[in-house]
Amino acid sequence: MAISLASLNRQQVLLPPRILVYGVAGVGKSTLAACSPKPVFILTEDGLGLLQVTSFPISRTFVEVLEALDSLLVEQHDFESVVMDSVDWLEPLIWAEVCRINRVNSIEDMGYGKATSPPWISGGSIWIFSRISGHTIA
Repeated sequence: MAISLASLNRQQVLLPPRILVYGVAGVGKSTLAACSPKPVFILTEDGLGLLQVTSFPISRTFVEVLEALDSLLVEQHDFESVVMDSVDWLEPLIWAEVCRINRVNSIEDMGYGKATSPPWISGGSIWIFSRISGHTIA
């Protein structure tokens, strides 16, 4: 069969929103995220204050973050949004895991020079991923 313009399909694919919220401490990033559809928080710091939200225990390692994400992918639930609070505390967990896997003491030992955060991380930020119940986290 020859390919022609008559064989074109038109589809609209709605991807789940992925939002990065950046701001100084106390500006309301977590409060905004708590307003997302049926949120569940993956915490890397104790910064929720008095917010009443559903959250995993504070993740102290990157493996714990991955375990929380994995449970959202494989277990039944009615959450629609996952909030990573906060990205600036997630970054050192990733670095520590990379060091553990590569059996080095620091990122600098891997030959990449001084490890620095991008400027958008240093002020405090959270990621919000929506529609996780359909397994479309990323």
